[in-house]
Amino acid sequence: MQRFNHLDMFTGLGGFSLAAKQSGFIDTMLCSETDPYNNRLIDEKFCMENAGNICDLAVPTAFHSAITDEDVVPCEETGFSTVTYEDFFEGVVPFPDIATGGFPCQNVSSANVNDNSGIDGKQSSLVYEQLRIIEDLEIPYCVFENAERLNRKGLSYIVARLTELGYIVEWETISATAFNYPHYRHRVYIVAYLPSTGAGQSKRNVFDHVRQVALANLDKPFKMPLLEEEPKWVLGEAVCENPKSIKLRTKRINSLGNAIIPDIAKAIFDSIRILEVSKDDKSNTHISDDLLAGVREGTKWVLDSKYVTCMPTRGVAHSDAIFSNGKCDLLNVSKQRYVGLYSTLLKKDGNNNFTCKSRLTRPGKLGGLVGEIMAVGANAGGLHPEFCEQFMGYPKGYTELPNMNRN
Repeated sequence: MQRFNHLDMFTGLGGFSLAAKQSGFIDTMLCSETDPYNNRLIDEKFCMENAGNICDLAVPTAFHSAITDEDVVPCEETGFSTVTYEDFFEGVVPFPDIATGGFPCQNVSSANVNDNSGIDGKQSSLVYEQLRIIEDLEIPYCVFENAERLNRKGLSYIVARLTELGYIVEWETISATAFNYPHYRHRVYIVAYLPSTGAGQSKRNVFDHVRQVALANLDKPFKMPLLEEEPKWVLGEAVCENPKSIKLRTKRINSLGNAIIPDIAKAIFDSIRILEVSKDDKSNTHISDDLLAGVREGTKWVLDSKYVTCMPTRGVAHSDAIFSNGKCDLLNVSKQRYVGLYSTLLKKDGNNNFTCKSRLTRPGKLGGLVGEIMAVGANAGGLHPEFCEQFMGYPKGYTELPNMNRN
């Protein structure tokens, strides 16, 4: 099969780009990221252009914020490549075969307990730019990722809009435990594809292969020991006694707290490759037409004459209908299945050291990963970024920037 050109929106530290590289058939040609630390990291890790602010990506030249009538070179002023709508249609930049985007989750995540704005919030509303680019470039495959609560914070609109554009849309809630990581970290993954693609013609579920990977992992041990199993190992690996000795420690952990798990993305990419070369035309094996969940009215879904406010945790949508059984399975692992798992890594964990005694008194999981490690004996220093890399499935030292001298 031909190699795919990849557009990586909201690139972060490059989890989707890393998975694309590991897949062996996807070349990341263009990304869109504005965070200075992440930009330096992906510049060192990947050979690709960075368009910067997604609001400037694939817009007509007349609307690009950095292109003016003055005698200036935009990239010299901003440090970003100017990639306009015209650049794609004039052949300056190749059209992407696949686009990914873990759009900002601040207004969706359960960590933001007082915010009910969802995808209409200040940060998460950037998903509308992602949808704009998909519509304008007619990208064959599109992959989204966001927090678990997306199913009631905007998933219904995203799925309806994509089907309105002619895409077949699948989504699954996937836990990190399905890939042998010792924390739940449930996330919603959406895969949309045009009927003309291999996936569209195969009539198979894109997440079939992902589920098979999870099944193969079922009897394997976690990738890291649990706290109660090896507390001394955890203290040795997770604790950095002198946080200032590690360059950009906080930024490294903060970016990892916002990142995807590359193993999950790679399984999705592998599934797409399988469907692109498969001649199998069997009916969908997991979502059947007798499991009708709703019908589309514009960009809203209706079930039993009521608008859908909470989408199923998994499903398939095409034309004007969605189908789902909405059950937990190998991917959407029940939060009661395992005992003694770690809390998931959050962005703010890079800012909280082991000297914060209040974390030991917070009920349940409110003390977070830092509080759990304090509970087994950590009382000084902070989280080690290499522990966090392993925790999230990145190679050791992946987030290190050896050429940067300031912390």
